[in-house]
Amino acid sequence: MANVGGRLGTSTAAAVQQRGALVVSANIGSTGDFPESIQLVSLAPTACIALLHQLLSKDKYLTESKLDIFECPSPDFVLKLSEDFDHLSKMRERINARDIDTLAKVLSARALKASDGGAPLLTEEMVLGELQTMLTERLRRRRALALVLH
Repeated sequence: MANVGGRLGTSTAAAVQQRGALVVSANIGSTGDFPESIQLVSLAPTACIALLHQLLSKDKYLTESKLDIFECPSPDFVLKLSEDFDHLSKMRERINARDIDTLAKVLSARALKASDGGAPLLTEEMVLGELQTMLTERLRRRRALALVLH
């Protein structure tokens, strides 16, 4: 093949450029043009409750019969759970799916430990207690950070 007037070079460059555009359109991050900051949307309390229930339902030790607190929750439990998740979602360190996953793992381990060899059972007190621990820990970190910054 002869290079006639630079056309082969031009068409090859155009093909490479076209292929590059195709790759970039499929993988936006490949351009290196990332925003300076990413705005994460905090999970709503109802989404937190649903995700926690879903994750706990997948636990091999906690069958559906052991998750009655989510299947037929008491109004007080739902209210307190919603309030705590709402408080966490409004904090600077917003609650996210990873936090809910961690909470589910802690609750599963706690239910298993409390079973004392019997069938693990998750109680409202366990859930609210661990959620309160998470909230307290975040508040403690916030105060510690404020002391360091001032």
